[in-house]
Amino acid sequence: MTAMKQLGNMIGLVCLSLIGCAVLAEAQPLRSIGRVTALEGVVMSHHTGRPEAERLHSQSSVHQDDRIQTMAASKVQLTLVDGTVLTLGPESSLRLTEYVYTPSAQHQKSVLQAFVGAFRIVVQKVLPEGVFEVHTSNAVAAIRGTEWMAEVKPDATAVVVLEGQVAVRHARPEIGGAVVLNVGEGTDVRGNQAPTPPKTWGATRVEAL
Repeated sequence: MTAMKQLGNMIGLVCLSLIGCAVLAEAQPLRSIGRVTALEGVVMSHHTGRPEAERLHSQSSVHQDDRIQTMAASKVQLTLVDGTVLTLGPESSLRLTEYVYTPSAQHQKSVLQAFVGAFRIVVQKVLPEGVFEVHTSNAVAAIRGTEWMAEVKPDATAVVVLEGQVAVRHARPEIGGAVVLNVGEGTDVRGNQAPTPPKTWGATRVEAL
């Protein structure tokens, strides 16, 4: 009986410890990695581990692992601490999956996950050993200091470069066929197919995006 009581006490202490850790973790403030610099309509942010989405406003902070969602007839511009500018069009969704920027240590890593919608990204500077990637359901775009746009659908990704270069490959490395896009060039990644060869996009397609 005594052993059972001791076991019960130990379980109780473990539960209390776990609850205390959860409360402490919840109390930890999120580190801002950027802010909203322009907004139109309704834009929501949802952070993993937090039950409710938060409506964003001008100058709202954004954080690593936030998922940003624009509603119909809405759009938002985010400026990250390294000067990168992300613009999301209507009914678009993107997660700030990983973000590290320590210029004093020459350390930079940005990984974004685009779920659906249209995006425009202006990267001010990628450090020599830095990593800046955007992942979709079937493509990975590695940025080399540039301005570019993408349209993401559940099984298709279109990328066009406005300045600089972007390397695009399929999300499944074994598919191969990676391409490097220069100014004015675009590619389409559809399903399990390799990216299409770089092709100069006409003004009509660029304007539509």
